[in-house]
Parts: sequence; structure tokens; C-alpha cells
Amino acid sequence: MMRFLDTKSSLQPTEIAKFQGKWNEKLWPNTPGPFYGANTDSCGTGPIEAPANSGLDEHGFEYIFKQPESLKELTEVVRAAQVNVLSGYGADRNSHWTLGLIRWWWNRRHELLQLCSSSQWLSAKWAHSMDRVVRVYHQNAKYRLHYMRTELGSYLAAYSFFIEEGRPPEDSDVLPIYEW
Repeated sequence: MMRFLDTKSSLQPTEIAKFQGKWNEKLWPNTPGPFYGANTDSCGTGPIEAPANSGLDEHGFEYIFKQPESLKELTEVVRAAQVNVLSGYGADRNSHWTLGLIRWWWNRRHELLQLCSSSQWLSAKWAHSMDRVVRVYHQNAKYRLHYMRTELGSYLAAYSFFIEEGRPPEDSDVLPIYEW
């Protein structure tokens, strides 16, 4: 299961070097997990390189809204980190997250929902733009909102279990509940 990968064993040393973001500079909207946007630039390359994982906050700074769950997504997040002018993506494995921090983050979900639902890129006028980048931003904003409303709670339940138990959950395990 890729969603709880150990960045040290999943990435080559040259790929790990691309992640220079610092935990204490992490943007709060980053979904708990091994990857995050910290002191990223506002060039907007993240959603272009990793459209299923990297989003833009209200200031245009990049953050990880969905942790990579496949080799393709992992490769795209590495590429987003590589092209980030400020080298602001971080990959500190899962060492900083605790159950308490995950719950603190979840308690801010309404702020996150507001961030996602107020994205300028959600406007239907961007859906058929002739500009490919604008269409990518539009699709990315729609997907971020969809992911948050439908899959984020179950991801956090499994991730919380992983943080507490040190292993991915099995079907028979009881998981915490993250409800709207």
C-alpha cells in the first residue's frame, strides 16, 4: 500500500535531495503524511506536475492535498519538488505526525473546505479554456474538493492507525472515525 510509504526506502538518494522543505515551515493545509509543501513558491507548477496530489492555497503556494498512493503519483510529486524554484517540498517520512497533530489538523477541516471551495479555479469559465494550464488548474481544484469531501476521512482513519500502530491497517482492525 503506497499511502504510508517510507520515503527513505521508496526514493533514490537523488530524489530525496529534491525535498528540502522544513517541517517548521510546512503550510497547514498539507494532508498528514510523509510529503508536504513548506516554503514553496507561487509559480503554480505543483498542480501541473502532480495534479492528483499538489494544490494551491489562497496565495498560490503549493501544498500536498493528497499523499501519493501509486508509483505514478509518487513520480509526479518528485517532479513537482524538482521544479519548485524554492525547493520547498519536504519529505520527512512519517516521523513528525502524531495522533494529536492529525486530530488538530482534522479539527481545521472547515477551514480547508473553505480554502478548496473558494478556489478561483473552480469557476466553470475555466473548464473549456484554450490554455492547457488553466484547464489543469480547474481540474485540480475540482478534484481537491471532491477528494476532501469523499476520500479524505477514510485516508486519515487509516493513516492515524498507521501512526499509532506502525503498520497499515488490516480489514479486521478498528479504525478511528473522521466524519464531517
